[in-house]
Amino acid sequence: RPLAAGAGFPGSFHSLRHFYASVALSAVPEASVSKVLGHAKRSTTTDVYGHLRESDASTVAVAVSVAVKRGTAGL
Repeated sequence: RPLAAGAGFPGSFHSLRHFYASVALSAVPEASVSKVLGHAKRSTTTDVYGHLRESDASTVAVAVSVAVKRGTAGL
């Protein structure tokens, strides 16, 4: 808690780690995030933080829908 508070984060260190992982997963490859978090296997990152990427599924669905409606699906 002192580390999180020192960083100006209102939650616990665990919450800060989850926040970091979610931001990182939205910006860089999962393998990189796994390495930075210290996981020996990328699957650990997926298992622990995979739920944080659920919004990515919505983003993909919207992008595909827009592409299909525009006729730019590339098929």
